[in-house]
Amino acid sequence: MKTLNELFELLAEATSKGDKVFFNFSGHVNKLSITYYMFGWDRESDIKQNCDITLDELGIQEAYWFLYNKIN
Repeated sequence: MKTLNELFELLAEATSKGDKVFFNFSGHVNKLSITYYMFGWDRESDIKQNCDITLDELGIQEAYWFLYNKIN
């Protein structure tokens, strides 16, 4: 099982790699939204995937593996 710390470490790694991964963290409601642009960010791009989760045990796993599979 991945932890919240491992997820945030992966988010840091992903953001340092360029302009493909964007995220919104709403700590007051325990939500995280990750948007992955396959060819980099573009205002007009429809080629993107989203992962919107609640930061509970299952949500952390979903977000971690979504992001891991995109950047590796």
